[in-house]
Amino acid sequence: LASYTTRFGQKVNPAFKDKVGFTDAGLQNSSIFIRNVTEEDEGCYLCLFNADPEGALIGTTCLQVYVGRLQV
Repeated sequence: LASYTTRFGQKVNPAFKDKVGFTDAGLQNSSIFIRNVTEEDEGCYLCLFNADPEGALIGTTCLQVYVGRLQV
């Protein structure tokens, strides 16, 4: 979906440019957001940080979408 490097900065995959953005982008703190979430966005997302010399640091977060009914 998105990546950040000190050399090239923030990059969002063109297919997601209107849906994903950065809240924070840096080597010590990075956060992205997904807007206008639908049921199609439901699933698990992999966070991958390539750190030298430590290697890859990997985390996963899962998104569940609940559709409620608006009562008037």
